[in-house]
Amino acid sequence: MRVALYLNMAQVHHQGIAQGIIEHFQGRDNWELFGAYWPMSEVGDLEYWQGDGIIAAVESETEGFMLVASGLPVVDVSGGWRHPEASLVSNDNVDIGAMAGDYFLGNGFLHFACCHADGSGWSADRLRGFSRATEAKKLGELSVFSRPMSWWHSPEFSRELADFLAAQRRPLALFAANDIIGLNVVGSCRLAGLRVPEDVAIVGVDNEELLCNLSRPALSSIAFDRHEIGRRAARCLEELIASGNGKPKTIRIPPVRLVERASSAIVPVADPLIIQALSLIRREAVKGLTASDVVQALYTSRRNLERRFSRAMGCSILAKIHKTRIEYAKTLLREGDLPIVKIAVQSGFASVNRFTAAFSKYVGMPPRDYPKRSAARP
Repeated sequence: MRVALYLNMAQVHHQGIAQGIIEHFQGRDNWELFGAYWPMSEVGDLEYWQGDGIIAAVESETEGFMLVASGLPVVDVSGGWRHPEASLVSNDNVDIGAMAGDYFLGNGFLHFACCHADGSGWSADRLRGFSRATEAKKLGELSVFSRPMSWWHSPEFSRELADFLAAQRRPLALFAANDIIGLNVVGSCRLAGLRVPEDVAIVGVDNEELLCNLSRPALSSIAFDRHEIGRRAARCLEELIASGNGKPKTIRIPPVRLVERASSAIVPVADPLIIQALSLIRREAVKGLTASDVVQALYTSRRNLERRFSRAMGCSILAKIHKTRIEYAKTLLREGDLPIVKIAVQSGFASVNRFTAAFSKYVGMPPRDYPKRSAARP
C-alpha cells in the first residue's frame, strides 16, 4: 500500500497525526509512505503518481479539488475546507468549542468573546460550539474578532485587536480557536493594558506545550489525541481502498481535556467566601467532598453559604460538586478503558448508581454511551 501524506511536518499537530498513521501500519511490510519530507520518497506530479491513497490536511478549496482530481481515495485530517468526495477524520471541533464554554460557565463568567480564523471550517465549528454552550448565561451578544489564519501569523501584535479587547465588558472569558491565536490575544492584551487573567481569561486549542509555556502568562489550552486522529485516518483509508473508494466517511474524535494554566486560572467572583468555596471544590470534589464539608471548612452557616453561592454561580454547592466530578469522569471516559465502577469511584461518587444518575442528568446520556456518542457524532 502506497500512501501519500500531505502534511506540514513543521507543525506539532501534523507530526502527531503522522505518528498515529505510522502506529497503525507498524509491524507490516506491505505499506510505504510518500511525502515532501526525508526519508519519505517524493510524490512528484500527483497526476502520474502510482499510489493507492492520500491522507492530507486540506485547508483550501484549491487543495481539495487538486487532491480529489487524482482519482485516489482522500482522507482529510483538517476540516479547513470540506470536499464532498473526501472523507474526514478530525477533531470534534463543535465539542472543543463547547468544552471551552462549559469551562468558563463553570467558573462563573458572564461576558464572552471568541477570536477565530476566518475561512477555516475547523475554526467556524469551534466558534459554533462555544456560542451554543454559552448561549443560556451570557449577557449580551457573543463578541467575535475574525481574521484569516495568515493574519494571525503576523509577528507583530495588533493594535486593532487590542482596541477590540479594550472595548469588551470585563471580566471577559475569551476563547481562541487555536494556540497561535491565543498567543496573539495575550500579547494584544498587554498592548491594551489589560491584565490576563484578571481582565481577560483566555483558553486556546491544541495544547502545544512549547507555545503555551512561552506565553506570559502560560496559556490554558484544550488537548486532543493527535495519534488517534492518525490511526483512525489510516484505518479509514485502508477501508476505502479495500472497497474501491466507496462512500466518503466522517469521523470526529472528541477532545481529551482542558489543560488549565495561568491565562484562565481565575474565578470572576467578588465574594471572597465563594472564591474559597470554589477553590475547595476544585481541589477536593473527586475525593468525596460534600456540601456539608464545604460549609464546615469555611466556618459559616449552610443557609448563608448556599444563598451567596447560588447568587454568584447560579447553582447549588452540591450541583457544582457534581459538575466538577462529571467533567473529571468525562476525561477518564475519553482517555482510557477503565470500568464504569472504577470511574465512578475515582470521580468521587459513592456508588455506580449515583454516578450514572448524575452523569445522565448533566450530560444527557448514561456514561456507557458517552465515548461512543462523542467519537461518532455526525
